[in-house]
Amino acid sequence: MVNRTPGRSFLILTAALLCAGSLCAARAQTQGEPAPTAPPAAAPSVMPAAPTTPGLAPAVTAAGPDICTQTPTFVDTTVNGEGRGGTLAFLAGGEIWVSPGVLRPTEARYIAQTVTCETGDFVRLQPSLSVVFDANELTLDIRPELALLPGGVLDLGTDASQTAPVGAVLPVFSVGVRGDLRRSVLTTAGAIGNTLTHNAALRLDYQNARVQTYGQISEGGVVSSLVADQAPSRGLEAGPQRFGAEAAALYDLSTVLSVGVVAYADQGVPQTGTTLDTTTASPWGVSTQRVSGLTFTAGSTRAYRLPQLVVPLPLDSDVSIVVNGSSLRRVRVPAGNLTLRNIPLSSPAGTVEVSILDATGTRTQRFGYTSADVAVAARSLAAQGQLGVQGRTAPGTSGLMPAAALTGVYGIDERWSVAGEVLASSEQQRAQASVRYTDPVLNTGLSVRYDSRLRSPVVLAGDATYTRPDWRVGVVAAVAPADLRTSLVRAQVSLIRPRFVTTLGLQAAPGTGDYGAGLSGTGRLTDRLNLGGEGAVTTNRAGELGWRLGVSLNWTPWEKVTVLVGSAVTQAGQGAPEAVTAAQVSYQPTPAHTFSALVTTQPDQPAVGTLRYDYNQNVLASVSASTTGDFSVAGAATAAWVAGRVYLTQDQLGHGVLIRTGVPRLPLIVNGQHVMADARGDALVMVGTAARTVNLTPDFERIPFTVSVVEDNREVALAAHGVVTVDWISNFTQNMWVRLVRPDGAPIRYGRLDLPGNPATDDDGWSLIPRQVAPVTVQVQPEEEGAAPCRVTVQAGQETYRCEPLP
Repeated sequence: MVNRTPGRSFLILTAALLCAGSLCAARAQTQGEPAPTAPPAAAPSVMPAAPTTPGLAPAVTAAGPDICTQTPTFVDTTVNGEGRGGTLAFLAGGEIWVSPGVLRPTEARYIAQTVTCETGDFVRLQPSLSVVFDANELTLDIRPELALLPGGVLDLGTDASQTAPVGAVLPVFSVGVRGDLRRSVLTTAGAIGNTLTHNAALRLDYQNARVQTYGQISEGGVVSSLVADQAPSRGLEAGPQRFGAEAAALYDLSTVLSVGVVAYADQGVPQTGTTLDTTTASPWGVSTQRVSGLTFTAGSTRAYRLPQLVVPLPLDSDVSIVVNGSSLRRVRVPAGNLTLRNIPLSSPAGTVEVSILDATGTRTQRFGYTSADVAVAARSLAAQGQLGVQGRTAPGTSGLMPAAALTGVYGIDERWSVAGEVLASSEQQRAQASVRYTDPVLNTGLSVRYDSRLRSPVVLAGDATYTRPDWRVGVVAAVAPADLRTSLVRAQVSLIRPRFVTTLGLQAAPGTGDYGAGLSGTGRLTDRLNLGGEGAVTTNRAGELGWRLGVSLNWTPWEKVTVLVGSAVTQAGQGAPEAVTAAQVSYQPTPAHTFSALVTTQPDQPAVGTLRYDYNQNVLASVSASTTGDFSVAGAATAAWVAGRVYLTQDQLGHGVLIRTGVPRLPLIVNGQHVMADARGDALVMVGTAARTVNLTPDFERIPFTVSVVEDNREVALAAHGVVTVDWISNFTQNMWVRLVRPDGAPIRYGRLDLPGNPATDDDGWSLIPRQVAPVTVQVQPEEEGAAPCRVTVQAGQETYRCEPLP
């Protein structure tokens, strides 16, 4: 189809067709058509009390410009990476006014001013916010500004009871694979060492509304070689190797009680390394780390939440939160200290992984948690237990031993929770009791732990984080009364301002003689330019002093391009200082594709260049290569069979949602993840077991102009197992371009078609009408006075039609 510019009358009538009750109403205005005259508006008035949304109050209460006399624009909003739906907005004079209903109480400081117009209440956003407005697609993306959030907080808690009811639940069978292969080359005087690190896993899973079964096998290890000039070269040698397998079958007796069986097995190779042609691997056996046997859960396993987690971000980053192997959310946030609050969990103990993608590449920070760190809803009890066997680990022993584990968390009220944990076997007895208090300002907990395997079996631990709008203080301490030298204390103080964040950290470990202090900060010079710096001093057991200084500059010249330049100098102990300088350019043409190039230099060494590509859509894949010979390849994907069809989706361990749109290749955003429907118009998204809900939003930046949308956002509650079906076909209308001409070939100007919405042609005969799969005969009434009506048969796949006179 060739490009064409619609006429004025065509645009007005097209708007009537596409926008009656739909979201593309305001889009016709972006094509150059003047907005309709607004009704007389009342003079703006400052709200004397709290705005409509509870908990939100204007940050500045001063009379603003007469925005109420202007014409608002309907936009689709995203705030802090979460779709908030459509709203009216005023966009003029560099100021942005939106309805307060799109903001949460924790985002009150995003508001600079509040006024009341005849069309409702509006708030002016702070000028320091990073806001991206797409005039073509009418989307408004309000990026997180940690300095304006209470302590830089993103609240991930969701009340599933307020979401749409669960739809039809379908069984799903899936096969998931993931793996990575990395080569590292180390060159020293007269020798070159090569190391290959490999990991892979295969998982089979079946689940329906009440049953979940799965099996998984995995492997990981290291293979190395050495080529030397003056000594015999070593061939391939196997380093640490590991093989594992697990299987489970779980059944929900009710919504609050489930039972099942689980089994874990593994095999290892001695850590000293053996050549590949030997067979010294230890035999397969029951896992020594986890209990295999019967398992049960009582209460709501979806009630667990981690009250708070602080993640330092030296640069603007794409942050992905993964809980026990299941992805939770992905969000774009600026540099600073990110505080994640109310993280939903699937179990009372496990790991939260925060994957950070910034201009320096991708890295993952792992945070382990136990029942002492977990809270639940008020007057809720959540418990899990296992009864079975473990592999023996004591020297000179083998075989199995009985083992049992029990964990429980109870919410006394909205702020206080208590927890207990017990593990018992013939080789180890472990117990823990804890209490935790959490509110929007203070998160603190105290626990006592006993572990018979430790030299000092009793450990007292405590933590506290106090958060205010402009600063935050955190302390973590662990003390063993029987050996105070093994104690550990960490403290952190952060100062948060709209344009900069500064953090001071202190650490003391008397037992190992490790002490340290560090100061870091990031400043936003402009909306596209950030400056960061850091300094740290440490000492070790020998009393040797170490230090580090670094500086970085992060520049975003265009929306899809990021440039980073950084330099650091480090000295450890008595060694000479080492300096490194790096420059990287990243280009992200679409959310699914990211290209980056990195150059690193060090004194007296050749520069090293690295190229990297990341793909993130229905599958995950990445590849990188450098001039040193290093390379890496990684990927993950799952093929899922649902309702007789196979779907390709990202590798996840939990339940999912099947979205039926009826529009082939329709782009969507599900929980912040960009998803593309298949040729049938269906999209399957598997999410982590900790997720309670999913948020569905059309990807307005990529939806074709020929598709109109009715509902811009939907929150869907998930089932505990299986796939929830969302029938969204009625939400989307496909349209098609047609050109109507007379029998002599002249265009029919401003002719009205007898179709829903009464579409009309423009001055060149073009019109946008609902897509017709089967042939449909339509009557056309030309605009000219006295012109006789004609009829035409339209069908998808053809553009130009000759309108024949009526018989």
